[in-house]
Amino acid sequence: MKTNIRRMREIIANAPILSLVVLAIATSSVSHAQTRVGVARASERIINGDPVLQGQGPWAASLRYEIMAGDLESVLHFCGGSFVSPMLDPAGEKVLDWISDDPAPRWLVTAAHCVVNDDGTLLDVARLSVLGGARNRTNEDGRGEVQLVSAILPHPDFNPETLEHDIALLQLSPSTNLTLEKVRRASIRFPEPRDTIWLNEPYLSVYVQGWGLTETGSDSIQLKEVQLPLVDHAFCKGIFAKHGETIGDGMLCAGFVDGNFDSCQGDSGGPMVYRNEGPIATPRSDSPVLIGIVSWGIGCGRNDLFGIYTAASVYRTWAERTVVGFLSSN
Repeated sequence: MKTNIRRMREIIANAPILSLVVLAIATSSVSHAQTRVGVARASERIINGDPVLQGQGPWAASLRYEIMAGDLESVLHFCGGSFVSPMLDPAGEKVLDWISDDPAPRWLVTAAHCVVNDDGTLLDVARLSVLGGARNRTNEDGRGEVQLVSAILPHPDFNPETLEHDIALLQLSPSTNLTLEKVRRASIRFPEPRDTIWLNEPYLSVYVQGWGLTETGSDSIQLKEVQLPLVDHAFCKGIFAKHGETIGDGMLCAGFVDGNFDSCQGDSGGPMVYRNEGPIATPRSDSPVLIGIVSWGIGCGRNDLFGIYTAASVYRTWAERTVVGFLSSN
């Protein structure tokens, strides 16, 4: 299994007040949040990244879990996610498109391993929340907004052993802060069919964003990002086969042969995006596109061991069917 409980302990050890108490709970496997906040690519860090500037990552959100230990409680960041916003037809029977720049999104896409326990059960939705609109995950200026999670919808074929189909949708409570600027919180779109012409190009430059551990060994308070190239799927598959690992069709690889730049612990579920940085329109996309979801890897920033991400384009249809199915039955 592509997990390591040591990685979770590193996050818990940095938590204020409750670190020792929660660590004891964590090792007893009481719940997913204690046993798997450092799972898989929650084991990767934004290594050698830079702070995200305002407007360059308003889709990025901090997924938090309320930890209880006797009379003490704390809310801990343990994974990332991306705000998405489906536009339905009038009858609510079909998703027509995924909206960019919706300032009050009701959906979050993240990694399934962030919200599914080892036994297949889901995290306690009542203890989950999402912070958006704040690059500082402590929300110290009070300008971000916390939304509660009303439903957890993981891919039905998610495999915690292989981490195939590592994707989940969360429905969020309605926003009550309708004045939050789009440069602070906004949805990002899934890739469209026309994007397939360019989004699988080897060496395509993408950005991975998160609040996970950095090269210093401590987690980041500020949202950071690292710029990485996509890696040819067949080449990546061959590299990981030597380590006994399988790279599925729904996975993307990104990174450098000599390592050094990567995502890491606490980044799981967070966004990999394409963002046009040039002043001139490109044949790719002028609007940011969600390319992948931070999933797993072997270590962080190691030579020839690229980061592995869930390919958003592969799961667009699943996401659309999931949203329609959920809304039609609720």
